Amino acid sequence: MTRLKISIVILCTLIGLSIGSSLLVRGQCQFLLEQLQEVEAAEEAEAFDSCEQFVQQWQKRRELLVYLVRKDRLAEVEAAIVRLEPLLEEQGDEFSAELDTVQILLYRLIQGEAPLVSNIL
Repeated sequence: MTRLKISIVILCTLIGLSIGSSLLVRGQCQFLLEQLQEVEAAEEAEAFDSCEQFVQQWQKRRELLVYLVRKDRLAEVEAAIVRLEPLLEEQGDEFSAELDTVQILLYRLIQGEAPLVSNIL
């Protein structure tokens, strides 16, 4: 009977940690998506500062996400984010396309870490 109780406690702890880490990833990515929308809505004069703040926020959040998300997914997002500032300086249409790419990658990051049956199997 003691083994059963210990097993149940361990199982509940693992489920709690899984749900907690999923919520943490979701919260971090939602914050980044809000910051990204501010970059997209900013005027040209403010866009450089807004983009720089977004990159700084990403770097802070990435330090935590490294423990919760696979490296290849983070590397994809990082590669897209690194291209934002140079594309903004060029003032082309590629900047808005790259913003869309970052947004899609962040949504995939949220969906990929959700505790769904399709992600577990």
